[in-house]
Amino acid sequence: PANKPQSYRDWVGDRAEQGDPAALSQLRGFVYADKRKLKELEEAERKRENEDGLTIPAPAPRTEPTPPRRVMDNISTQLDRRTGDVHYHLDRREVFTDHGPRLTFKADGSKDKDAVAAGLMVAREKFAGQPLTVTGSPEFKQRVLEVVKERNLQVHFADPEMERQRIQQERTRSTTRKPGIER
Repeated sequence: PANKPQSYRDWVGDRAEQGDPAALSQLRGFVYADKRKLKELEEAERKRENEDGLTIPAPAPRTEPTPPRRVMDNISTQLDRRTGDVHYHLDRREVFTDHGPRLTFKADGSKDKDAVAAGLMVAREKFAGQPLTVTGSPEFKQRVLEVVKERNLQVHFADPEMERQRIQQERTRSTTRKPGIER
């Protein structure tokens, strides 16, 4: 709307265009702060690359955390107002965090099948059904496959070996069903 107040940054930009040296200096300060913040975000993401987690294959677009939402009855969320991250809790224990381009699991969360299932459901919705990259320990990757099989979750994996195992599990499950019996 025409009556919307101007942001501070826009006001500083207008003053800089009018030749105000302090405003020009402040604009440079904004750029420096933006670059520093981006560098901090990239460094934090590099540290998370080997943690138990879910993401999509690179280059993953810079995505924001999804708005907190209920995925299971015993899962609650808490928004970190400083970082924008969304922390997911299972029975009041933090089990995983949505950092934007990646979900990372706490040690307890990566061992809990309900937490892994909730993370897979959030990742499937967040990344619009794209194949998931599972990072972290071999035990976590195996648990992810178990949860997909047990909960019949419709996800696909970017890793060819995990995808092969998922397909094999799906085939095994479909051949072990008896005709006329609904599961």
